[in-house]
Amino acid sequence: PDRVTSWYNRNLRIFANLQRITEAQDEGILAIIGAGHLPILRHCVQASPEYELAEVNDYLAVPVSA
Repeated sequence: PDRVTSWYNRNLRIFANLQRITEAQDEGILAIIGAGHLPILRHCVQASPEYELAEVNDYLAVPVSA
């Protein structure tokens, strides 16, 4: 149980730091983080009314050549 709770604690601290560094409502944050953290952090962002999740793939899409 200690390992599991420390993993969740780490992710909650990451989210708390993202909240701490946000200064304006229209400010964006790009978080580059390991894939293992994504499910928990995605849930935190989606559950938080002050944030809107934007997937990086929407901005980094590779154009299709003809």
